[in-house]
Amino acid sequence: MTDQQPSEMNLPDALEMAILMHRNGELKDAETLYHRILDAAPDYADAVHFYGVMLHHRDRSDEAIAMIERSIALDPTPGRYNNLGNALVERGRLDERRCIQQPRLAAEGARPVRRIRGCVPQGA
Repeated sequence: MTDQQPSEMNLPDALEMAILMHRNGELKDAETLYHRILDAAPDYADAVHFYGVMLHHRDRSDEAIAMIERSIALDPTPGRYNNLGNALVERGRLDERRCIQQPRLAAEGARPVRRIRGCVPQGA
């Protein structure tokens, strides 16, 4: 970690540092920094999302799924659905993985697709 303390950084810079730690495999330090960021801004969608991805990388997929779903509720960007799908597959929740295809495609601006039988829309 650099000499500059996260409390002296703005949130986007702190998040960038946490993501860099995460990518470099410094998962414990990344988790600590993600916590500090989320303590300061609990609804910071990007931080919620990348914290969820990090949890998935630490084999805490159930927690990861909850965080990534929360990030989607805060800001439904298409990439978040992909990471949610990866965590669902890891947990063997393949039916749920198929169900997230439609909202992901809609978020990407794609034409509506045929509804997948048996899927319950998020928030229903």
